[in-house]
Amino acid sequence: MATPYSTVYNAALFYFRDSDLFCLIEAEAEAVLHGYMMQAVANFAPYCKHDLLDRDEEYGEFKDDLTDIEVDILALGMAVGWTEHRVRYQDNLRDRMSSKDYTYHSRGNLLASMNDMLDALNRKFRNRMMSYTYHNGDISSLHM
Repeated sequence: MATPYSTVYNAALFYFRDSDLFCLIEAEAEAVLHGYMMQAVANFAPYCKHDLLDRDEEYGEFKDDLTDIEVDILALGMAVGWTEHRVRYQDNLRDRMSSKDYTYHSRGNLLASMNDMLDALNRKFRNRMMSYTYHNGDISSLHM
């Protein structure tokens, strides 16, 4: 059995909403999501009991049948990548005047909040991988 990339993409969309993503052509949106997924795969592959590097890019799927937990960890890793991109996005680094009430909104406060959110997501992602490794690890492979 195989796990299609779309399963991971759909799980990731519960962690973040991006209206810009929905405006893209399907192939472009898929390319963006694929990039975030590859970041998550790079982080999780050393710990996953399934071979995340064994993929069929033509059909857009992992060759192994991933568990729901593995899919969720990849989705969370994608959310970390998306949030990191948003924190570093240049519009968040500029001060602007809101046209709504002509009030000044501090981009510094927004950036600090987004950094806090990124840190929290990153901790959650790392903790989920650590917990997964703890429950699925095989100590017989250790050379002691």
